[in-house]
Amino acid sequence: MHEKSIVHRDIKPDNFIITKENQLKLIDFNVARKWNPQVEKMMTKTGTDLFKAPELFMDMTYDYKVDIWSSGVVFFMMASNGKFPFYHDNLAQLK
Repeated sequence: MHEKSIVHRDIKPDNFIITKENQLKLIDFNVARKWNPQVEKMMTKTGTDLFKAPELFMDMTYDYKVDIWSSGVVFFMMASNGKFPFYHDNLAQLK
């Protein structure tokens, strides 16, 4: 996906399925974007808050690395029995 300059921007557990062949597949590309790093910087705030990379909350430009961050959150949850690496009852304070 990243080799084809596509940034998903909403990687979370709900956007994965397991096929009959036990393959893990990423789905729901509704907010995904084709991205040209030589021409543009992305700034659109999109995705699910608990999985967003910090630059999305800080009004910074971003690139495909936001997907790496979100994948890390998903993997942390898998390894920690569903716990988030960062959590606060008040989402505004988490940001």
